[in-house]
Amino acid sequence: MAKIMKRILIALAILLALLLIGGGLAWKLRPAPGPTRLELPHGASGVLMTYVYAWVVPTASGVVLIDAGGDAKAPELLAELKRRGKGPMDVKAILLTHGHFDHWPGTAAFPKATVYVHPAELATMRGVKKSPHLLLRVMGAFRKAQPLPRAIAALHGDENLKIDGESFQAVSIPGHTEGSLMYLWRGILFTGDSVQAGKDGGLALPPAMFSEELSRLDAELRKTLPKWTFEQLATSHTGLILDGAAALRKYLAKDPAAK
Repeated sequence: MAKIMKRILIALAILLALLLIGGGLAWKLRPAPGPTRLELPHGASGVLMTYVYAWVVPTASGVVLIDAGGDAKAPELLAELKRRGKGPMDVKAILLTHGHFDHWPGTAAFPKATVYVHPAELATMRGVKKSPHLLLRVMGAFRKAQPLPRAIAALHGDENLKIDGESFQAVSIPGHTEGSLMYLWRGILFTGDSVQAGKDGGLALPPAMFSEELSRLDAELRKTLPKWTFEQLATSHTGLILDGAAALRKYLAKDPAAK
């Protein structure tokens, strides 16, 4: 009887793991609610990389990328560069919002670019740091390891970068991951996964199953974002929020204890 119960429990555990993986992949692999290409002010654009947006920002003689997607060949970004009359060697820098696998392997397609990232993300990128969530650990076990970018520069979230005639303010927002960063450029705040569009027209937090500490993230958003002035929010999984300031006000008006 004990052996039968043990087998039943093992079967139930496997079934639960499969359901969790399926649910997680369904969220991760869902199409973003928007077009495959987004036009942003000042000549910037967003490119849908399967289920996450990477962003292309024009500079004096090339472009800067905000994230680079999870495909090392980055075909969507290469097509966007070609559309602009540019090639992979014209990418001056890549600013990573964090080290999750769907945001950085595409850096391999741009060998001349310096890749900026918070040092706390390197362990995740190497596969050394394990997620606190079982789902991400299981998903990670089935992914092929990617080599780190060759040229990495550290950011901690209080730097103002001058790159090829453009200015990018790095903003530290830990919580989704320890080293999550946002980038402010000409009134557009590139948020990574730290916020997404809410159903009420405000902002929403990312799913708990893909985040390290949502309570900390909520506190950081409330403390840090009101310090900065921006018009649009460019989110990784829900595209562009046109009135970012209004969306933030709506979020801040909510009771944190109700989340």
